[in-house]
Amino acid sequence: MTDSETETLSTSTASAPPQRRQEGTPPPFPLREVPNGQRVRIVSLPRGESGARLEALGIRPGKIVTKLSGMPFSGPVALELDGRQIAVGHGVSRAILVEEVPEP
Repeated sequence: MTDSETETLSTSTASAPPQRRQEGTPPPFPLREVPNGQRVRIVSLPRGESGARLEALGIRPGKIVTKLSGMPFSGPVALELDGRQIAVGHGVSRAILVEEVPEP
């Protein structure tokens, strides 16, 4: 993955205004660090082809996903999104930034 692919966007399109975090909320963190079974909201995606492929799969800022599992030794991360299971690579999962979602 190139450096430009690991840079992140605050929104899915350049023309949309950046989303503001409420004061006191923790900063976004990489999807890779989410514990298995936790629901999170996508905050930003990597730039370039990786981000475009993720958006084609329905993974975009604002979507809520559940991390199903993360494989050891830099293996893929499995997510549930809208009832579908999707696997993303280890490097890409480090570049997807997320925030915690309150339980329903």
